Amino acid sequence: LRARIQALVCQHELRAACADAELVLTLEPDSHLSHRAAGLATFAAQNYGSAREAFKRALELAPCEVSADLLKGLWEAEKNLLLLRPLPTCQKTFNAMDWELHEVWDFCCRSPEDATRLRQFALSFRGQGRPNVPMPYLL
Repeated sequence: LRARIQALVCQHELRAACADAELVLTLEPDSHLSHRAAGLATFAAQNYGSAREAFKRALELAPCEVSADLLKGLWEAEKNLLLLRPLPTCQKTFNAMDWELHEVWDFCCRSPEDATRLRQFALSFRGQGRPNVPMPYLL
């Protein structure tokens, strides 16, 4: 099924590729290869949030020697997700309100040198004293 997913993505049959990706995740939920295939299918379908989650799960399950390919896929999914969410009131600032600070930091650390335009983010802080009162801030 994973090979079929790759073939469907190459043929631009994205709906079928995503359906097969869901099936392969049901059959092999603890396989990094299944999550990688799901990440590729959802990335091709421009569902970058799902691709990000699939690549993150694949990284958790994968052995260290195959993580470079997964890190590249994760970074591409995160980059495209952020580029779709520019903050209209601030130049070169992207909405990352649903991200944790450590996720933004990891994204920046993994970014290539030429990706300097993805360095400003709008986040939301939720204190322990008042978790229902978020405080937005720029990083």
